[in-house]
Amino acid sequence: MPLRPRSSVELLDDGVRLVRRDVVPVVVAAALASVPGSIGLAYLTRDDLTGLGEIVDPEVEAGGSDGVEQWQAIGLQVAAGSLSLLVVAAVVAHLTATRRADPTAPVSWWPLARRAPTLLAAWVLVHLVQLLGVLTLGVITVAALVWFVPVTPIVVIEGVGPVAALRRAHALTRRRWWSVAGHVLLVALLTVVLGTAIATVPDELSLAFLGEGAWIGSAAGAVLAGIVTTSVVAGATVALYLDLCVRREGLDLADRLASATREIAA
Repeated sequence: MPLRPRSSVELLDDGVRLVRRDVVPVVVAAALASVPGSIGLAYLTRDDLTGLGEIVDPEVEAGGSDGVEQWQAIGLQVAAGSLSLLVVAAVVAHLTATRRADPTAPVSWWPLARRAPTLLAAWVLVHLVQLLGVLTLGVITVAALVWFVPVTPIVVIEGVGPVAALRRAHALTRRRWWSVAGHVLLVALLTVVLGTAIATVPDELSLAFLGEGAWIGSAAGAVLAGIVTTSVVAGATVALYLDLCVRREGLDLADRLASATREIAA
């Protein structure tokens, strides 16, 4: 992928290319990250899903739900999705860094495994900042959603600590807040549309044919939607990080200089 300043649509396309280049490890990581949360959420909300049968069949008796409350389900979904994105974005960032260093080199996963505690610490710090943002009526929370988008690729590719990663992410995004926010909004809208389209068919089929076991079909649809949407968002996140480095630090020029130096030395 040649480095140059990109539009939001081009960044989406670049993100998909990053995923397609190493689709097997990315999909495996997305599946492993999505399965526990998707199955757990579908099981916990199984009574609510079965209760939707009254919409399809008016003769079905309406019943109360003994499952988790809606806000708890939403909280679980957000946490599971955020952790899934952390894992997949880390994998895409590691693969991207490896390919940029040497396209023919075998991929070693040990360096990424060693970064796992730092990644988790950075994830906790980001969400603490967002939680504290509630005290500012959500202003800091919204700002942090944009400031800290590239934290995961920064930790993986640059090898810095959690606090340094947050500072670095803020430094890269603070002068491009609106453009990064637009990119985040575009990716969010795309993933909502994709996720809904992918999960709708399994949901409808399971409601029609599985009865009380409808949550199984719902879980399968959620896993499939999670694999696709998380992979797309992870790729777009890494592509955004590279774009910010190009715009703010001339990463493309540095790459060209390094390539020319290697050619002269050879």
